[in-house]
Amino acid sequence: MNEIVFQLLEDRGGLRRVPLKVGAEFGNSFFFATPDWEESKKLMILIHGSGVVRAGQWARRLIMNEDLDKGTQVNIHRLLATVLVAPKEMSLD
Repeated sequence: MNEIVFQLLEDRGGLRRVPLKVGAEFGNSFFFATPDWEESKKLMILIHGSGVVRAGQWARRLIMNEDLDKGTQVNIHRLLATVLVAPKEMSLD
């Protein structure tokens, strides 16, 4: 489900995966951002909590019992510059 939501964020939400550079190294870590996130005067940063929910999801239950529009953050990024942090996806391996 995570990769499906990630793909929706890119395809329908207009976000792009930005590799996270730590020092001089790029690991496998990334975050999602709107194309204008670096130039925007206002920026919304969403960091998901603990549990099975990953970046771009409000709640897995909503995705499974309702639909992707209610359960994901795909549409919110059209309103303002956004960065979605994916801490569970971060590693330097």
